[in-house]
Amino acid sequence: MENKTVIITNLNDAWAEPGSIFDVFRESFHVGNQTQHFLNHLVVINWDQKAHARCQAIHPHCYQIESKSENSTFSKEAFYVTQDYLHIVWKKIEFLGLVLQLGYNFVFTDTDIKWLRNPFKHFEEDADFQTSCDNFNGNPSDLNNAPNTGLSYVKSNEKTICIGSTNFGSTLAKFTQTCMIKMRLT
Repeated sequence: MENKTVIITNLNDAWAEPGSIFDVFRESFHVGNQTQHFLNHLVVINWDQKAHARCQAIHPHCYQIESKSENSTFSKEAFYVTQDYLHIVWKKIEFLGLVLQLGYNFVFTDTDIKWLRNPFKHFEEDADFQTSCDNFNGNPSDLNNAPNTGLSYVKSNEKTICIGSTNFGSTLAKFTQTCMIKMRLT
């Protein structure tokens, strides 16, 4: 895109089979209202070799992340707030921080979100960081809205690069939404 924005999602073996959620996700760009061109800007993070092979077979922009953890495997389904889930979250945050350091803005989207229209028309132009939320009360500035990083738009600048490199704790016992709450309160 003209403003150095990429769209990023992630894929592992659990969702890599033909006819899986990944295919539904990709199809949404084709059937959505003026969304097909976004596929040219979609980068798919692959957590294992099977997902990487599947991605390369059907999409031109695939990037495999290697894990150094012997206790975690990226190829199986990672259930919410388990050790494997949290390991993936932190590796994803590390990767997204590198994207920001390279000067790219990004939209991170979970693979279970359908792209049926252009979300860029709805982002605030002056905001550095925008994310979806679980409980929206109608006021976008209210800190009581519960953030959910299933869809996030982040502009690359000094503030967001700093946030991306912030250490929110040395254990995997914390998860993304908790970190998001900490960021907005500081």
